[in-house]
Amino acid sequence: METAFGKLVELKKQEVYSFVDNYTYWDDMVNFVTINQNGSWAAENIDTAITDFKVNSIWVYGIDGSPVYFVNNLNDTKVWTK
Repeated sequence: METAFGKLVELKKQEVYSFVDNYTYWDDMVNFVTINQNGSWAAENIDTAITDFKVNSIWVYGIDGSPVYFVNNLNDTKVWTK
């Protein structure tokens, strides 16, 4: 059973790694974090990632470690953890 659980964790982890990899090197994301921090851009591009990558929350931090943006679906009746 432990082996099956470990494989499941690895599979889920890959979705998160894929999300991080896709967004980390994206020029628009870099511009969002460092320059304009446009809320409508974030809602359109970051909020949708919750569904696309099957995650429950996303935190975006600036270079100095300060929070820039946060979104979650934990109050949604269709959260992915169920």
